[in-house]
Amino acid sequence: MILPRFRWIELRDAQALDCANERGSRPGDGANSAMPKHVFDALVNHLRGHVPTEYDNPSPMLLNVIMLRITCILSNPEETVVLVPEWSIINAAAWGEKPPMCDVVHHLVIRGSERAAVSITFSPISTLQGNNDFMDKLHMAHIFEAKTMPGFEDALPYAVKQMAYWCKMTGRRYSKAAIYFDFKWRFLTYDAVGLPGEDRPLVRIMGGMGRPWYVLLTAQDIDATLGLLLDMVENASEENLQFFRPRDDLIGLLN
Repeated sequence: MILPRFRWIELRDAQALDCANERGSRPGDGANSAMPKHVFDALVNHLRGHVPTEYDNPSPMLLNVIMLRITCILSNPEETVVLVPEWSIINAAAWGEKPPMCDVVHHLVIRGSERAAVSITFSPISTLQGNNDFMDKLHMAHIFEAKTMPGFEDALPYAVKQMAYWCKMTGRRYSKAAIYFDFKWRFLTYDAVGLPGEDRPLVRIMGGMGRPWYVLLTAQDIDATLGLLLDMVENASEENLQFFRPRDDLIGLLN
């Protein structure tokens, strides 16, 4: 694998999280779906009262509710959003193997046609690992859920490899992902073509000297979290994210 070029991204400006919060809190989004805003809020409040969600590595059930809300908001007559949770585990189990990382779980969030959604939800492994005529029409975003802080710190090379693989499988140039642990969210983008004149991909990730390398979002910031993830899924195959901006300093190669 050719080592990708490495650059930074950061939150667009001081109002970026406020804008993400506004994006995630719109009551009209998904109003006629199975999970309108008032149902989503009720489920989140119920989880906060009955499942660990505040401190000490909160339950991933909160993420599942967020992702289900995203499927309701972004699905429409032209496209359906499907979630394949724990892809790295179920795919490894199907082949009698161990997951690539024991403390990082890879979830897929996919936008595609209704026919693709039916096939993926019926049999995700045979659909996504087989030959079909809709792979090049899928838009794929990735969430890497770290179970430990070392996993969070070490997940980047694995995440980049997976983004590169799925870009190749779908023929897409761009991909988006988030790595998270506890309430720490680190966002990254992948460009399979890279910078002009370079024969290597380009990865942009939160960080940089003197800059925060993750966004801290607690259970009280659920709408901002939802807004950031909506942006990631909606712009999975686009060049940039709405709430982040690229920086051109500190260029290196990703090991």
